Amino acid sequence: MTISSAGGSLLFIFVMLIFHNDIELIMIGKRGDKTELLNLFLSALFLNKKMKKAAMPIANNKVSEYLCGYSQFVFYDIDTRNTSISENEVIDFSNAVQVRLWIQRNGITDIILHRIKKELIGVFTSERINLFVGVPMISAGQIIEAYRCGKLESDKNIISEITN
Repeated sequence: MTISSAGGSLLFIFVMLIFHNDIELIMIGKRGDKTELLNLFLSALFLNKKMKKAAMPIANNKVSEYLCGYSQFVFYDIDTRNTSISENEVIDFSNAVQVRLWIQRNGITDIILHRIKKELIGVFTSERINLFVGVPMISAGQIIEAYRCGKLESDKNIISEITN
């Protein structure tokens, strides 16, 4: 569908994406040529993943400071609204293959944490995982409630520390 405006034409594409029986409608708009629009569409298709299940490393029922070195996680499933705590698992987060298997085995779409090693960001983004970085080290229940309500956000200061 092309819509004209006073400044020229603006191309909008409405796309229905089907992920695991969920349908999402995405509107992509971009002034410019078809190549730019195609790149934007592919980015939306391959980089975005609907939030379904979050994993959060915990220590003493609070968000732990780092992902590595902890073996207990809280999982929250958006569809069922169930919260569960994992059994003690040993996951080598320096091993990308083991991390990918853990993500797939648990159906994780989001990871909520306080800090992350810069090297792990690439592993998670390659699996299309949404990262919430810099969340406060408060009770897991409080974080899950903010996540459930769509109010959980990453901390820009911590992201700056990690990426610089």
